[in-house]
Amino acid sequence: AVCRHEKPPGPERESLRESVPYAFRNSVFERTVCIIDCFEIFLEKPSNLLASAQCYSAYKSHHTMKYLIAITPQGS
Repeated sequence: AVCRHEKPPGPERESLRESVPYAFRNSVFERTVCIIDCFEIFLEKPSNLLASAQCYSAYKSHHTMKYLIAITPQGS
């Protein structure tokens, strides 16, 4: 599996607080920096044996690709 360990560049925390959407202000979420989501999509079985082993999900009983994304409350 290919993993990326570095944190990608993003906006500064202070600029996020200055432009937080109205729905997030004065609520439990006013200090939210990012919204994280993870999902899987089904793949065809790779012909390469190593790639096939890396992409197989025992939980889904299928070959999948996993994505982890993070967005700011402003949508960027």
